[in-house]
Amino acid sequence: MTKQERTGWRDNSISFRHRLWGDGLALLDIDGIFLGIEAKYKTPIALIEYKHELAPAQKITDWAFEVLSNLGTMAGLPVFAVRYANDWSWWNIVPINKKAKEKLPQRKKMSEFEYVNFLYRLRGQKMPEDIRNFLIKN
Repeated sequence: MTKQERTGWRDNSISFRHRLWGDGLALLDIDGIFLGIEAKYKTPIALIEYKHELAPAQKITDWAFEVLSNLGTMAGLPVFAVRYANDWSWWNIVPINKKAKEKLPQRKKMSEFEYVNFLYRLRGQKMPEDIRNFLIKN
């Protein structure tokens, strides 16, 4: 089971929600910012900067995204910026670096079901039936 949010300094609802998607979608967040490192079997899969829909807007050209993009590129990982709805109804995914654009060519707004399926596909896995059923019901 994944560890609980410790600092309480950020919107920790995304951490709690992410846990509902199954142990197969491990997420490591870095305290101070909410950079998610999607992982599979302790291997990084993607870097994702999560923002709540009410968080201040950032431009992809901001230096922080350039640094994040460079880090992902140096590591050979896709980098995404993801803004999510307070009620989990939508997830706006923006590919940041070249590796991300190979996985998702352009910005796309997804339902929670589509987004979770996308995270499983990044790992080369199929979404488990119990997670599929949970998302369909909610």
